[in-house]
Amino acid sequence: MNLNKSKFQKMYLLLTLLGIFLVFNLNPLAIVHGQEETTEEQVGIEQTDEPSSQEIFETSNEAVFDPLPDVGLFKQLIPYVHYLNYQYVGDGSEYSTKDIIMEFMPDANGVFQVAEFTDTKAVAYVYQIKSDGLYELAYFDNYTVVEDLRYSADASDDNVSLILPVDISEGTIFKSGYQEEIKKKVIGRVDSLTIGQEIYTDVLLVEEMAKNNGDTIRIYYANDAGLILIERLHPDGTTTPIIYLRSRQGSIMDQ
Repeated sequence: MNLNKSKFQKMYLLLTLLGIFLVFNLNPLAIVHGQEETTEEQVGIEQTDEPSSQEIFETSNEAVFDPLPDVGLFKQLIPYVHYLNYQYVGDGSEYSTKDIIMEFMPDANGVFQVAEFTDTKAVAYVYQIKSDGLYELAYFDNYTVVEDLRYSADASDDNVSLILPVDISEGTIFKSGYQEEIKKKVIGRVDSLTIGQEIYTDVLLVEEMAKNNGDTIRIYYANDAGLILIERLHPDGTTTPIIYLRSRQGSIMDQ
């Protein structure tokens, strides 16, 4: 009797353990499967509400990765820094000749000073080559004694004029003048421009957007020379030079 009872207890224990095994192994499968189905539904909702990582990348690509200005091209066009001396010819309305002399070379912050001598007066100009363009910081009339004015109060305030932006791509519009009163536009490149015996290629053309007595003012910059010509474009299509570069001396290396 005791033996049969012992066998019964062992069989009962075995069945109990089997039942526990089934409970903890079959039911968890059902639970996990239910979680997997729920997760798939949640992922489907998330994909519906938000773009995929590929879509996010493409959106960022359109909004952020714009072409950067070519700083190398800009540096080749900066006026007055490639030579120690520039000689210009004027139309005679204000002066007939103009000499530009480099007095103080660009410092670590790109600040430099030139002196301008015309038939009637001398003027000193302080410029700065910044990350976004060339700026005129100040000018000093009646300049008669050589003096470093790069760090003067007038050249250190916030009142500046943008001469040429780094972004010289076609269609770029920028404001020049100490009050930003002059709006200019980059028109594009001129394949070839001849001035006297000098032939310039791949010349940058910038125009003032407001008319000047009915005329359009055009400004030309050439590689490794800087400013080479300012002219008036008349309504009938003819042009008259205001100032043009005649010669330059004393190449400044490692610009």
